[in-house]
Amino acid sequence: MASNNIESIDIFKTLIIIYYSKIIILKKKVNIMSDHHLQNRINRNLQLMEERRNILMLPAEKALDAILDSNAPATLVQSFPEEDLYMLIHDIGVEDALPILSIASSDQWKFIIDIEVWSRDRINHLSITKWLDLLHQAESKRTLNWLVFENLELFEFHLNKYIEVGIREHDQDPSEFGEEYFTYDDFYFIKFKDLKSEDPADQKVIDYGKEVISNLLENLSKMNNLAFQSILHEAMSVIPPEIEEDDYRMRNVRLAEKGFLPFDEAIEIYAPLQPEDLSKKSSKIFPGIKGEVALNPIPMYSFGMLNKNNKFTTALANIDNDEILLQLQIEFATLCNNIISADQKKVKEKEELAYVVKKACGFISIGLEMQKDKNIVSIIKKNTLSDIFRSGYTQLMSLKWDTNRWFKNSWYKKGNLSPAFFGEDVFGVIGGLLLPKPLYFDNYKNKVMYREFESLDDIAISEEIVTEAKGFDLIFSLMDIDRGLINSESINYKNVILTLWAKHYLGLKDEGFKIELSDLKTFFGDLFSDKKIKTSMKENFLSFLTAGTELSTLDISENMGNSLEKLFNEVESEYGPVEVKDLEARYIELFIL
Repeated sequence: MASNNIESIDIFKTLIIIYYSKIIILKKKVNIMSDHHLQNRINRNLQLMEERRNILMLPAEKALDAILDSNAPATLVQSFPEEDLYMLIHDIGVEDALPILSIASSDQWKFIIDIEVWSRDRINHLSITKWLDLLHQAESKRTLNWLVFENLELFEFHLNKYIEVGIREHDQDPSEFGEEYFTYDDFYFIKFKDLKSEDPADQKVIDYGKEVISNLLENLSKMNNLAFQSILHEAMSVIPPEIEEDDYRMRNVRLAEKGFLPFDEAIEIYAPLQPEDLSKKSSKIFPGIKGEVALNPIPMYSFGMLNKNNKFTTALANIDNDEILLQLQIEFATLCNNIISADQKKVKEKEELAYVVKKACGFISIGLEMQKDKNIVSIIKKNTLSDIFRSGYTQLMSLKWDTNRWFKNSWYKKGNLSPAFFGEDVFGVIGGLLLPKPLYFDNYKNKVMYREFESLDDIAISEEIVTEAKGFDLIFSLMDIDRGLINSESINYKNVILTLWAKHYLGLKDEGFKIELSDLKTFFGDLFSDKKIKTSMKENFLSFLTAGTELSTLDISENMGNSLEKLFNEVESEYGPVEVKDLEARYIELFIL
């Protein structure tokens, strides 16, 4: 008996071992299948990513054809990150992009609505009208289902703005509702509110909105009359401020995931961060993200616009790790979205996005330039791009704050003088720095008057010009010059100081700035030697300034040496080659005749 029991136990143990062995084998097979499935998804997504990259490089009309001619247009379109698809649709033109809208995902539709229909924290009903009509044209039945099952509150909120609803009693005569009412089911009667706008264009959109709502409601009543009646009933009882507040909160959550932060959070991208503080921050982590690519396509529109040689693009060119480049691509897209939110801009066109990309790239490059004698590749691997951007922007803001402090208490400002006094080149720089978000005075060298700062050289050039203006402003304030005599657009800081010097040198005591041509010729006779200003005359100029301001020669040389040398060079260039006897008043601008 005992022997039989032992044999039974051994058989039982053997069965258990076999059973668990089969489980282990099955588990391994499942894991192999799962890994194989995941790898297939990754490969497919990488293939889609390459397709998207190629499409984004095409002209708009060819991009549309390439999408529609692909093997799986819907799969390709829905693989686009929402930001990239939004830009592509606007690049193609929203009317022409209806075939793309018709196969876009619900999340992509929602992103478009989130971006388009909000003006700060308020919903713009005119924009809702436009986009509901576009979606309805693209795919009418799907749009209605999308509104009913995914965006019901927004739909009811919009209806509440436009319509009033009456419900007919079973024994009530329909004629009691009046001619302005209409019905699709002989039970719910609808009337459009008398909405008016002083702007004819807005009024046209309001009238167009009534037509759009009529089409939506008519099709909804045919498709699902029960839902139609329920929505009309609820639309009349909604509390618009509550819906707007709730939807705004949820919209901010959705957009924040992509870097589109609420304004009060987004402006932190401009919070000061000194270059030396970058080294104090902990290193960022580069997770392996190839697997994430299968589920979270990476935006590439902004990254694809990096086409200028600077510190940032140079650093990127020296990175040969694909996963690090993908992570930086995500970071850069998020940074650009953050800047868009902070600057309160709606970016729809390529040119508008290119401007944001140039700004982000420029201040990252400035931040990298500030890390002198350091490996820029290691810097962007260690620090977030947003922190590097902040450190670059801080250099500009330091110059802005310094300029603003001087300007509001300046001799020039207190005298309420015209911009012509400092001239276009100088005042253009000052004006750009005094803007809430400073801009570089390019003076149409690149076809624009103002642009974003792109390098540390831009900041250095601007700082040098501001230093020049501050130096002359201080001298004029200490010389106690009568600003009332500056009564012409032709009078500026250069010809004032040079004319006063010439009169001082010649011992002319009359008040005012003007000098006779004959006296100026006498002055020029002593000024030049072999077409260059004599060293003795430069020393005389310094003596003139020290006598009039009580500043030391050392102070003037240290603070204004470069500015004075520029002024001397300009005088030499203008008048050095000219014989004194040939001087004519009409050609003289650097002295006041």
